[in-house]
Amino acid sequence: MNHPHVINLDKRTDRWANLEKEWKGAFKLTRVPAVEASPGWVGCALSHIKIIEDAKARGDPYVLVWEDDCIPRNRHPRAIKELWDEVSYKLSLYPDQWDIVLGATSAAYNSATYNPTLSTHHVQVYNLPHGFTTHWVLYNSRIYDRMISWKEVQEPQIDVYLFKNFRVKVIVPFVAEQAPGFSDIESHVADYTNMFNRTEEHISHLRQCLTTTINNSPPVRTPSFMNR
Repeated sequence: MNHPHVINLDKRTDRWANLEKEWKGAFKLTRVPAVEASPGWVGCALSHIKIIEDAKARGDPYVLVWEDDCIPRNRHPRAIKELWDEVSYKLSLYPDQWDIVLGATSAAYNSATYNPTLSTHHVQVYNLPHGFTTHWVLYNSRIYDRMISWKEVQEPQIDVYLFKNFRVKVIVPFVAEQAPGFSDIESHVADYTNMFNRTEEHISHLRQCLTTTINNSPPVRTPSFMNR
C-alpha cells in the first residue's frame, strides 16, 4: 500500500532519473518495465494490469501503481509520505468501502462528494464519479480480476474503464501531479499543472460550501410530541 510500483519505459531513463530525484528517497520505489503497445494508452493499461497480476500472484491485499511522470505536489516528499501513511491506514480499516484511490485527478466531472468514513484528520477523501489521470493509483485486491479482464477487450481507455466499473476515491490535498514534458501516450508535450490546480481548488471549495451551509443552518426544533 505504501510501496509504489513505477511503470517506466526502458527508453525513458530520463524519467526514472527524474522520479528518483524528485521523491528524495521518501518512498521505496520498484521500477517495472512498461509494456510497449500502440496506441500508447493500451500499453499504459497493460502495464497497470501487469503490476496487478504480480500483486495477485503475491497475495497482496492492495497495490500502489505510479506512472513515471508522477512528481510531488506542493509538499516535501516526506510530508507527502506522512499524509499517505495516515490515509492508507484508514483505508486498510475499511477495505469494503472502496475499490480504487487516486492521489490526484486532473478533472472531477459530475462533482465529487465528501466521504467522512475514509477521511482522516489531515486528509479528506472524496467519492469521484468521473475524473482523469492514473499517475498515482491504489488498487484494492477485490477488483484485481476485473482489472485483469480488461485485457480481453482492451477498451475503453483505462481511466474511463475505472470510473465506469469501480468505486473510485480521490484524496485532498492532492499528493502528486504529472511532470510537464513529452507524453509517450499522447505523442506531444503535455502540461496538466493548471488542470490539477483548478480541480483541487474545485473539490476543496465543495467541502467548504458544505461546511458553511451546515454552520449557517438554523437549529432543528424538537417536535412537541417528543417533549411530552
